[in-house]
Amino acid sequence: MKSFLLIKPIAILFILAISKLSAFSQDPNYPIYRDTLIVGDTCILRQDPGYCSLDKMVAMLSPDNVYWPEYCPGCNPDTIFSFKTELVPGTDTAFYFYFIIPLGTLSGGYGVILLCDGATMSNWGRITAYTPPVIWIQPSDTKVCAGDNATFSVTAYGNKNENLNYKWYHNDSLISSTTESELIIESAMANDTGRYYCVINNQFGNDTTQTVTLDLHPFPGNPGTPVGPERFCYDIESTAYTITSDPLATGYSWHLIPDEAGTIEQYDTTCTISWDPAFSGIAWLHVELISGNCGRNTSDTLKITVPGISAAPEICIVGIDGQTGKYRIIWEKVAYGSAQLFRIYRESNQADVYLKIGTVDTSEISFFVDSSSVPDVLPHRYKISYLDSCGLESEISPYHQTMHLVANIGINGEVNLIWSEYGGIPFPTYTIYRGSHPDSMDLFIQVPSTVTSYKDIDPPIGYVYYQIGMSNPAGCDPVKKSESDYSSSLSNMDQVLVTGVNNVDENKPFKIFPNPVSDMLQIQYKNVVKRPIQFTIYNSLGKAVLEEYIRAGETRVDVSSLSPGIDLLQMLDDSETYSARFVIRRK
Repeated sequence: MKSFLLIKPIAILFILAISKLSAFSQDPNYPIYRDTLIVGDTCILRQDPGYCSLDKMVAMLSPDNVYWPEYCPGCNPDTIFSFKTELVPGTDTAFYFYFIIPLGTLSGGYGVILLCDGATMSNWGRITAYTPPVIWIQPSDTKVCAGDNATFSVTAYGNKNENLNYKWYHNDSLISSTTESELIIESAMANDTGRYYCVINNQFGNDTTQTVTLDLHPFPGNPGTPVGPERFCYDIESTAYTITSDPLATGYSWHLIPDEAGTIEQYDTTCTISWDPAFSGIAWLHVELISGNCGRNTSDTLKITVPGISAAPEICIVGIDGQTGKYRIIWEKVAYGSAQLFRIYRESNQADVYLKIGTVDTSEISFFVDSSSVPDVLPHRYKISYLDSCGLESEISPYHQTMHLVANIGINGEVNLIWSEYGGIPFPTYTIYRGSHPDSMDLFIQVPSTVTSYKDIDPPIGYVYYQIGMSNPAGCDPVKKSESDYSSSLSNMDQVLVTGVNNVDENKPFKIFPNPVSDMLQIQYKNVVKRPIQFTIYNSLGKAVLEEYIRAGETRVDVSSLSPGIDLLQMLDDSETYSARFVIRRK
């Protein structure tokens, strides 16, 4: 591989004698023999001018084309003179004229002119010159920032009106072959660095540039996250932070977001933040490492929790605890990472005045049982708050209110249910449960959450138990796995006795009491007993289980041996049959 860097073309470069000589006729009108000359070679012309002595004879080649510096910077636009004249052997008037065609000679046509003692004797014809590529401006080493474009360019001159071919090599591997003199490496990265050169050629030869290099400007790496307090208490006025230094960084610029959080005093790889006393919440801190050549690189961002009154927590649901029968408050502590202690409040006898009734440590399950509550008597409203690690209490939550149910018998034997609404969250429906025993409650019916009363028009006979329920649609998880559902709330349970008959009837000649009865049933006969009056007791299946007689105005009947349930007493008096229902219940 060879390389030429020509500032001004010189006379002797590479000389190759042309075996073919150009012969001129002695007739000055005879056209000159045209020869093709290659730049860099030696040209010999033969001429027989017929007069002038050897020491005064000179020939010159004069270019036809006009020289444009921007077309070929550094080219040789001058007339080429013969550097030696010889007498052709055997003649007295014929001469050999020797020319050197230097590199940089413009390609194209040249007129052959003979001079005798400096004066023009004749214009004897034309010669055409062709040139191989010649590099005038070499590519240069390049250094860019990672991701920027890198450019190598070369300026070369070849045969006029003929495109040159440029073959670019990277670490001796061909990467581009084009007629363009510029190589652009887009978004240069580390694998683009190394050695580059270009081979330029046409049909008359080639030339190779010097080898140049592509490097990347050194750039600071990511320094990670600033180091310093991520959370602190309200009495801290300022905090300091540091970042890992980088020898490639020319400077450090610290940034605090939002601006109103405080002011920064910077000391290159460290800074001090003076916090605004009025600011609380979350602030973000990062630092930019400045590079003189390639801009900046940004660190990771540090999240800083600034002290202040925290937002209120939220109660998930309140209702009756299944184990204690007391009101229970449930919340989800996972949403409050800074909490150290939860406080529970209950509304006092004065509306909107809440008193603290207990605390729960964050290490415990997040529910609280109000041991002083009496769910059978009245509902309550509850709120919660929490203390953070600095001892600051959050705002108090919105209240949740429990449900309280009252059940009674209507004048037509129906059961009326009235309850206080659940307060605190929206939900779609209330669920009414009904059963014959507190341990055997079944879902009876669901009603919209917009109503707080219901009439059971066909209740079963006997003691009937009712309870109201609802659920949080979003669910509740106080971080405990021993129970499957913390999302539901239940009211107190209320009971009524449904007899199915009216025991007070002025048309009956008797009345019975007590009702319900456990052992001794009293029958009071209103009229004078003239003779024994028979009565029969039937169970709920219609089977006669006892027969007796009334012999006086008041009779006591032992029913302790009968099964609990609803029985029918039937009496025949003066050809009239009278009946009354009563309930047998064991204590």
